[in-house]
Amino acid sequence: MPNMEQEKSAKEQFYEEIKTIIAGAPEMIKNEFKTSPAIWINCFGSIVFSLSLLFLSARKREILPEEEYNKVSEKISKLKERFRGLQKEYPHKDTVPSEELQQELLKSLNILE
Repeated sequence: MPNMEQEKSAKEQFYEEIKTIIAGAPEMIKNEFKTSPAIWINCFGSIVFSLSLLFLSARKREILPEEEYNKVSEKISKLKERFRGLQKEYPHKDTVPSEELQQELLKSLNILE
């Protein structure tokens, strides 16, 4: 069982990883969209998938208290659900969400709030 100092360190590191992904999301989506055949929504989905994997990892390592994990897990589930719906709405490379919707989706990535 890790001591309190190690636990705190792991939790702080975990939050830094999440914040880094969220802060880099606009640029990562832009680059993936520009350099791959992926549609914009799938580029957004890559970020959602990354966040989801980090939280599954945190669960396994017991970094977060269960209540906190459940709260964020619910937010991720909603993001995934929205992502799947938008895939149907914007199915092609040339069907890009409006700038307003893109900004709304990027804001929704901030699952720590």
